[in-house]
Amino acid sequence: MHWRGQLGTGLIWQLQVARHCALATMALSSRQLGQRDQRMKREHIVDQIKDEGKSIIIDQVKGFVREGISQILIGSGLSLTLRSLGAMVLGSSERPPFLIKKRRSRFLIEDPDFAVQQYSAEKPISPHIPYVELANFSKLLAKGKKPRIELEIKRDRFQLRRWDNEETDWLVDSAVGALKQENRLTRDSAVVRVSEVKPTKEGCVLVIQEARYKDQAMSNLILDFDELPNGQKSDETIRAQLLKEYGSRLPPLNDDRLVNSLGCAVLVFYELDGKLVPLQVMRSVDTAVFNGGGWHCTASGAAEWPKDPRSTEDSFQAYIEDDIYRELRDEVGFPPGSVKLELVGVCRELMRGGKPQLFFIGFSEQAPEKIAKQMEAARLEQIRARNEVKFAEPVEVLRHPYLHEAREFKGKDHLEASALKLGFTAEATACLYYFFDMMNAAEHEFETW
Repeated sequence: MHWRGQLGTGLIWQLQVARHCALATMALSSRQLGQRDQRMKREHIVDQIKDEGKSIIIDQVKGFVREGISQILIGSGLSLTLRSLGAMVLGSSERPPFLIKKRRSRFLIEDPDFAVQQYSAEKPISPHIPYVELANFSKLLAKGKKPRIELEIKRDRFQLRRWDNEETDWLVDSAVGALKQENRLTRDSAVVRVSEVKPTKEGCVLVIQEARYKDQAMSNLILDFDELPNGQKSDETIRAQLLKEYGSRLPPLNDDRLVNSLGCAVLVFYELDGKLVPLQVMRSVDTAVFNGGGWHCTASGAAEWPKDPRSTEDSFQAYIEDDIYRELRDEVGFPPGSVKLELVGVCRELMRGGKPQLFFIGFSEQAPEKIAKQMEAARLEQIRARNEVKFAEPVEVLRHPYLHEAREFKGKDHLEASALKLGFTAEATACLYYFFDMMNAAEHEFETW
């Protein structure tokens, strides 16, 4: 029987985790230890996790499916049943009550319904979740296999093309000035551009190229900016120009007026009192997007191009996965080897004009108290760097109120009302979608054993 169907009306299963499969043992070879200790340039964080081409988290997923799951906790005190959460994100025609509905900055309309309506010829993963799927690896992972992600690397640096429309070019220049004025463009690091995604039988091929973060700030991040230098409003926004050209479809990934830098989103789960907890965080206002409050995924950001590509092997692990593990370490304090991730989905985000996005699901066996301390230490380190270094990286994650203080709240109902009022970002909701999709695939595979 399907895990949602087993819930019944008002029925809540109790999650029993005593018998679920233990996390795969972290394996560090002496060679890898030497690399870590010497801090070599080509350190592969994911080398510290033994995978041998197999899914490194599917045992945990199938273990939870085998025992049954009743609740997911948000923070340390809020519970949402799978009936109310899973059913919503897996294709319901009703808008999820926890999805942040409207958010507009000067630069971008972060409204999921607006985005879905604008690109009505595209099929989102769920009616109100603004992502279009290019690849889904849930079934492959359920069989215990890792998706095989290959890279085709263009060796020249990407050059963002200007618009033929002079007014749109003015808007771009004006938007960049506004971003700098608001301290939202404090870096210009090298990022990964994706110009094509080619599905394969057991994975996909990503065609990538080096680009600059500023290219993102001149394209995908300012689609709805309409303020001309003379103070007047313009109808010639980037999104408006693209919709005129492509109708209600997304432009192709290789359109060189958009950088289409690769974004990565990670949702890590841990256990608390016999229940599965997604570590969702509150994003600060300093970030470029998803900065209006609400619950966000554990970590997210643009994939950065290797600092020394000549000494970096041409692999998904070296170019992309290592950067994700470093992001988890820097943003929320997870040390190398403490989290095990799997890539579950490859999408394009409608709100940012088809920007490519990778969705990862992970598990950690660390205790909540340790996770809380690591998160706070990482946050304080970001604040220190922000104060000491001009134009340092923004402090992306706020102090986690529920993970730190759940027991001080009035009760479960208070927590639930508070979190639902805040809502979830679209990126966090998409992460939950892929978690449930993977759980369904794992259950189906388990039933065939």
